[in-house]
Amino acid sequence: METTDDQSIFAWCPATGAPVSSESSPPAGILAGTHDCFATCGDVQKIPYDLWSEYCADRFRPKKSVKPQLDVDPSGKGLQATLPVRQRGRGLDALLACARGPAVWNGTEYIADLTKASLIWVRLQQSYRGYERAHESCLETVATNLHKFSLHDIHLCTSQLSPNVGSVPAYLEWLVNGLL
Repeated sequence: METTDDQSIFAWCPATGAPVSSESSPPAGILAGTHDCFATCGDVQKIPYDLWSEYCADRFRPKKSVKPQLDVDPSGKGLQATLPVRQRGRGLDALLACARGPAVWNGTEYIADLTKASLIWVRLQQSYRGYERAHESCLETVATNLHKFSLHDIHLCTSQLSPNVGSVPAYLEWLVNGLL
């Protein structure tokens, strides 16, 4: 995670056949529990950091010199992020630096074509440790109506990881090993 700006790793949906959670169930965490959660996300394209920073500066006009960022929390209990968010009820909708729709080749990789693609946002809910994916959250897209989003610093938690244990549960090893 420390060497990538690819936020599409957070663009996942609950695995097909997974039980639907109720409002009282715990949040899903920011990380997918299994690779099956990416089964319906093949059309998700990343937005490179430089392009995303420029896009955010143009659209969200921060009052201070703030750029979107995503850093591993030094405590090891999540990620510190500056993301475009909008308040909704007791939670937040957070825009990710990825989109659904047409992609363009930039000479190295395919990236989202921001003139035609729809930005992806996920629903977050607050927990005692910060923000986590809301239990019902799948990927939503927005192409217009971005006026309620603004850049904010938030702490993203991984509910799957025990706050007192530094080890990763076996069912998440596939993800962590892929990042290392």
